[in-house]
Amino acid sequence: MSIECTERFYPSTSKEDISVRYLVWKDTSNKKPIGVIQLTHGWGERIERYDEMARMFAENGYVVCGQDHLGHGHTATVQLVGLYPEDAATAMIEDMQELRKIMQKQYPKLPYMLYGHSLGSMMVRDYIMKYSKGLAACVICGTVPTPNFSFLLTKPLNMLYKLTPASYEKSCERARKKRSADDTPMTGMPPLVNRLATSWISYDKDNIITYNQSPYTYIAMDLSLLNMLGTCLNTGKPFWSRRVDKKVPYFVMSGKQDICGVFCIGPNKVYSELKRAGRNVKLKIYPDAKHEVHNEAANGTKDEVFKDLLDFFNENNPKLK
Repeated sequence: MSIECTERFYPSTSKEDISVRYLVWKDTSNKKPIGVIQLTHGWGERIERYDEMARMFAENGYVVCGQDHLGHGHTATVQLVGLYPEDAATAMIEDMQELRKIMQKQYPKLPYMLYGHSLGSMMVRDYIMKYSKGLAACVICGTVPTPNFSFLLTKPLNMLYKLTPASYEKSCERARKKRSADDTPMTGMPPLVNRLATSWISYDKDNIITYNQSPYTYIAMDLSLLNMLGTCLNTGKPFWSRRVDKKVPYFVMSGKQDICGVFCIGPNKVYSELKRAGRNVKLKIYPDAKHEVHNEAANGTKDEVFKDLLDFFNENNPKLK
């Protein structure tokens, strides 16, 4: 068995001239694939960090894809990570749909599944309000408790950004002058400070070190972050859980010690809202894990998470029934 990972690009739906970079993992043997899984990564990272997970799915017959979002990874380039165009909140979701259309055009008869972690879980929650129809399964991992009606803040934040002297173009120009090709605000911090600043992601020290060493890891703030927050705030729309397709099975998962989920408040809230809406949803909390449950290798949680994910996708794969 040989797993091939290829890099591809497509035009972003943003009004800015940006190409979205994505990866596709697949088994290059003659075995026919059994489904497509689209991965949606978190804030301040890139899709390579899901390589092990993607290869695991590919080894089990799935074609796996995932993009670097606007402001992230190779889509942004090292110098422009953390910078978001004015229409980022909308474009990031529509870019997800563009990738889905690309993959479904190539594999029209395969069931399509979705996985989102952290910021990716917020993007997935926003996405499924509009595009859940036709999904075979959906995973929401490491999500945040969004206040109800938080979507009302989206337009004021956009107006606030436009009132400031900042602009996406100026931010990009400033970043190109300030940052070298391999130096971001994260790499300029002392290693110990880095470790302390990112110790919330997992108990696994090697995972934290690897995360900090990447030139694409971005922690420092830029005002253009206001342009991206809308995709998170939109998850606070009233009756959001009734807008998602009732035929789709949902799996909400989180580490018990996840700060982003406010120690299970976020995932429990999402689960309860979907359950009250009569959706097919299950919840699992991993007691020995922080934010990145899929990277908790030291205590064995990662193996359990991988098994749970594969079981969930297989159980809801019409090709296997």
